[in-house]
Parts: sequence; C-alpha cells; structure tokens
Amino acid sequence: MSKGGNTQALLEKKIEELEPYKEFSAVRRKHLDVFLSKVLDVSQGVFATVKDFLNILESKSKFGFNPFLEAIKGHKKGETDDLEKLFNLLSDPFKKLRSHLDTFRIALLVKEKVYNESKMSVHPHTALEEIHLRIQDRSAIFVTRERKVEGVIYASRLRNPTQGSVVLRDFSNPNEIGIPRYMEIVSVLDHHKSEIKTFRVATIHTMDVQSSNVIGAKIAFDFNKKLVTSNPSDKELDEMLLSGAQLTHDKRELRIMERVLEERIARAMQLGWCASQRELSDYRMFLYAILDDTDLLSKKTHLDHQVVVELVNRLVSLEQNKITEVIDPTSAKPLIQNPELYR
Repeated sequence: MSKGGNTQALLEKKIEELEPYKEFSAVRRKHLDVFLSKVLDVSQGVFATVKDFLNILESKSKFGFNPFLEAIKGHKKGETDDLEKLFNLLSDPFKKLRSHLDTFRIALLVKEKVYNESKMSVHPHTALEEIHLRIQDRSAIFVTRERKVEGVIYASRLRNPTQGSVVLRDFSNPNEIGIPRYMEIVSVLDHHKSEIKTFRVATIHTMDVQSSNVIGAKIAFDFNKKLVTSNPSDKELDEMLLSGAQLTHDKRELRIMERVLEERIARAMQLGWCASQRELSDYRMFLYAILDDTDLLSKKTHLDHQVVVELVNRLVSLEQNKITEVIDPTSAKPLIQNPELYR
C-alpha cells in the first residue's frame, strides 16, 4: 500500500477488482466465485467487497477479524506509522482461516461444489475390495462416518502388499479363519498346536495348556513386574524385605519376598507405571476365562493350575494393597475347593 493509500477504500473494493484476481484465468475466476459462494457461504462470491468477505467469515466462524475491522475505522488516509501494527491484527485470524481451509471437510466440499466431482467416500468398515472399486483412478478417497470426514486413504497406500496387522489367539493358521494375504500376522498366542503357518515372521507364544488365557496371563505377569504400582509404599516394601530376611526358611515368605523385590527393582528402574485398577481388571478377565476354558478346572494341566493360583494371589494383593499369598501353590488340596477362589 502506498503512503497515500486509503485503507477504507481497500475494504470497499470488490474481490473481482483486486490485482491477484485479474491475473487469474477465466476458469480459475469461475472456480474462485463458486468456492466463495458455495464453500465459504459468501453469497455474492467475487462481487463481495473485502469488508463484506471478512464480516461474513467472522459472523460464521469467529476467526478474529473484528479487532482489525474496528481498528481500521480510526485509521486516516496518509498515516503510515500504524499500518504495520494494523495489519499485524490480521496475522492470527488468517492462521485460523488457513487451518479451517486445510480441513478434510473443506476439501470434500471443494471436490463436490467447485470441481463437480461425484461424492465418493468409504466407511471405516468398508472392505478393502470395495475400496479398490470405489477409488478407481482417483489419487485418494475420503473416509466418512455420518457425513463427517474421519480420514483419507491414498491410492499409493493401497498398492502396498501389507494393509494391516493382526494378532491371533487359539486359531493360528490363516486358512482356519480366512486371514487374507494382505493382513500381516505379527503375533500368535496358541495352545495344543503342532503346526503354525504364517506368511511373514511373527512372534509366537505357544504352550501345552488347556487355556490360551494361561499364556496371556503369564505374559502379563512378566510385563507388569517391570512396572511401578501405587501400593504398597516404599517404606512398607522395605519393612517387608527386612522382616522376610529373618524368615528365609519359610517358603511362603520367600515367594512373597520375590514379589516384593520385583516391585522394588521396578521402582528403581522406573521403566513405566501400571494402574492398579487396570491390573485388577486384566487378572479378573484371565481368571474367569481360564475357569471357563477348563470347565471349572476339571480339565487342566499343571501350568493351568499354577497360573490360577498366581492370579488369585495377585488379585488379593491388589485388593488389600499389600503383597501377600493366600493360596499355597504347592498345596495338594483341590483348587476348586479353596474358598479363596471365590472371594
């Protein structure tokens, strides 16, 4: 703007009178007019004044143009000292406008309203084969749910041999449950399996147990022992270690001390934190599933038995906020008759 420029006159100019607009081709001018009127709801399109354009945007989306529009009213022709300060007021509003224009919703409206492309999208649950049919020669397709854009799928991504990953448990062979080749099996958790087939290298956990949930519980034990829990306190842990050191002949105390020491090491290493409520819900889930899989322990291996005992002891410890043992893993008494199982 020149020193003699009039900021009010600039606001009263129509968009079609601005220099950048005059440099557009006829096609681009038409696209801009449709974009303003159909996408941004500026009904006059390129015939709207700059002031009308800003006011409409402000009334619809509150981008923050009002401080600029108010400040410019007091600006007099020929004054240049405050121009920089004046136009700095546009910085944040234009950033907000740009963020708004960069959304998937606006992109979808541009395709539909400006370029007259047929409205084509897929649902998050659409099968891969259907996505291939719909995308055709497009470079991308939107993912929508209830008319809201949730993401975009690029055609280049669809050409990758792997489209996702899956973790299998109990049924590990792809032909057993129809796993397509484009799904990569990254982990397998199974029992009573003599043959496991995957197309790619996978992490495999398999044991001769009645319930695959026994394997899951053992993995959870190994993982959680490295994490810090909220209870007991450091002081209580130290007291348990000191008292247990006097009872090294007692196997129960030694097993409790092992758990206490694991917790103490976890707090020293600070590798992560585990919420007690999450641990409780996980262990309950494993326990109920194992009882169901083993028909209330009528069909079980020695390892099934051991893990159920460990689950009960850990659940009671979490509920009482102290590391304890209520079932002796070496007891000959049938586990199903132990009242601690029904706490």
